[in-house]
Amino acid sequence: MTEVVETEPDGTKKVIVTDAKVIRGTVERVTGAGNVVVYPTIHDPDVKKGEEALIVTDKATVQGATYTLELLQEHVAVPYESDYAVIVRGPSAPMETCRVYVDGTPLSTVDSTGATRTELPLPVDGWLTFRVPDSLRLTRGSWIELRDGDAVVLRETVGSLPSAAVLTS
Repeated sequence: MTEVVETEPDGTKKVIVTDAKVIRGTVERVTGAGNVVVYPTIHDPDVKKGEEALIVTDKATVQGATYTLELLQEHVAVPYESDYAVIVRGPSAPMETCRVYVDGTPLSTVDSTGATRTELPLPVDGWLTFRVPDSLRLTRGSWIELRDGDAVVLRETVGSLPSAAVLTS
């Protein structure tokens, strides 16, 4: 038997008891069709594609599943040469320290004073635009990571984004 404890919005706890096995993992993304992609923390060969699942999330994972990434093709010369931007759209909860990386390289955005920053707060229901410098070779296989501070919230390949059609190479 496995017990899973859920906390209701009013603070009361609900216990789910099940004979099913519990597999811990991370919600990596929510597709445009609303499908949830979960990567297990530890590989379990007994888990098969298409099996029914109950996903119990913690608050950070629920927030992570609601952020979206978009790729925009738009040439700018200031603050540096760039043909692409990654747009982060936020949910109904703010992100204190929004950072975006492409293949491990931090991207920059511009704050309200015009200063270049690698991190800014993401407001409720807001968005931030991070520029991809031309010095980075952006491909469909490039990884984009959205981080809240040092914690990875979302990690996707450029090719998996619905807006990846704008990528010319």
